[in-house]
Amino acid sequence: MANILFRCTHNSARSVLGEAFKAHWGYPDLSKVEGPEAVHLAAFELTRQALAYGLRQLVDLPLATMSDAELSAALAEITAS
Repeated sequence: MANILFRCTHNSARSVLGEAFKAHWGYPDLSKVEGPEAVHLAAFELTRQALAYGLRQLVDLPLATMSDAELSAALAEITAS
């Protein structure tokens, strides 16, 4: 089974996992949100929903039966959605 690396910082975990499939899911920097608390809460909720959507797509993949090429294509598709 392939390793899939998720990271929340710019630090690499390659030394722990070795080679891994990577996908970048870019989200706004929530520390830079300005405005009242309601604006902050809305920004966090939108990011939470986006993460949940991407993770749901990932969890639904038939990882045990996918080739490396299929997994790479699926990660690219999830990233683009």
